[in-house]
Amino acid sequence: MFQVKKKIIGIVVAASLALTGVVSAASMWGTYKGNEIIRITSNGSALKQSDVPAISYNGRTMVPINMLKDIGIVYTWNQSTKTVDVMSNITPSTSMTTKENITKANMYKYMEDLGENLNSLLNTYRFDSITSSVGGNISGSSTTGLSQNINDYNTFLNRQDVVSYSNESYANKALDDYYKAIDEIKIMESLINTNSFKTNSSASNNFQTHLTLASNYINDGIYQSSQGFMKWIYESGK
Repeated sequence: MFQVKKKIIGIVVAASLALTGVVSAASMWGTYKGNEIIRITSNGSALKQSDVPAISYNGRTMVPINMLKDIGIVYTWNQSTKTVDVMSNITPSTSMTTKENITKANMYKYMEDLGENLNSLLNTYRFDSITSSVGGNISGSSTTGLSQNINDYNTFLNRQDVVSYSNESYANKALDDYYKAIDEIKIMESLINTNSFKTNSSASNNFQTHLTLASNYINDGIYQSSQGFMKWIYESGK
């Protein structure tokens, strides 16, 4: 249930209300302690009043807070601080919910793309390892690619949608997978730049081990991302 909390001093809500159906006429609804009584409606139906009605006071509509319970407003009264804690039990509109679902789906789609980019980077390292194993010189494009992927990952983490929704299980697992994959790739980067795989088979084997681990992490991250994407695309279509 969606809840919004707000603290208001006093027990009467004092605000300029623009409520459909508000009528201000003493001749129609009478007066209370010299002030015109205001009839408050919601979607055409009058809200129930108890002992104190809504009134017009100094050009403002004063509504007893207990009248608002019929439209989902509940409150608690703190006698010691003379404070009312107001909560709304109003469910977000369908359009807002759909928009949020689409935002989540888009986040997962971009997350999936991050994984695909990391997979492409692995292919570059695979090519470099073959080059190194025959005594060739690697181009360095893998190093540039690693820096770019790390930057993309960090930028993604700071996006507002990711900050808001990354605690979801699919997102949390995918981002953790990518983080671990990048750590494995960093080890690969170090191995391939400090060893000739043609003369150091141990370094070559170690490289392949970390490449396999990185690949497994990336593919699981892509899977988690795709599951999150499908979930929220389905929800947005309801």
